[in-house]
Amino acid sequence: MLRRNDEDQTLELSWEQGERRAVIRFSEPRFRYRDKSDPLHADDDIVEYTVHLEGNGLDASAVLVSLDTAGHGLARFLDDLAYDFRGGDGTRTWRNADRDLSVGATWSSRGHVSLDWHLTPSSYDKWSAHVVVEVEGGEEMVRLAAGLRNFFGSAV
Repeated sequence: MLRRNDEDQTLELSWEQGERRAVIRFSEPRFRYRDKSDPLHADDDIVEYTVHLEGNGLDASAVLVSLDTAGHGLARFLDDLAYDFRGGDGTRTWRNADRDLSVGATWSSRGHVSLDWHLTPSSYDKWSAHVVVEVEGGEEMVRLAAGLRNFFGSAV
């Protein structure tokens, strides 16, 4: 289930089956800027935000910095999954520039995609966490991608 709260700029994706539950939440986009002096990233919006993972006793969050809004980021990755109606074999993976957030997408035979979210805040921290959320491969994936585009675009 996808929930978006425009008032506090939060996007949450959750999955439940019986007593099993998993949540990934994007919140608190703190700032946006562009570094025009950097030729590699002059067109990238840089956004600081919080990612929160929850699931059956797991509760982890980290503040991340993203270069994900110039057309090759997480929203684009999810759009590509949504428009690939054939599904696919194996796992497709996306990682942010700092490699502290990644998602692996694996198609099921029922038209759903298991999204395995991994959070590893830095090489200095000695922890990582992950949750798996199942998403309908078409319209729900399109709405998730649109929600993330809106989330990253809403930073002040």
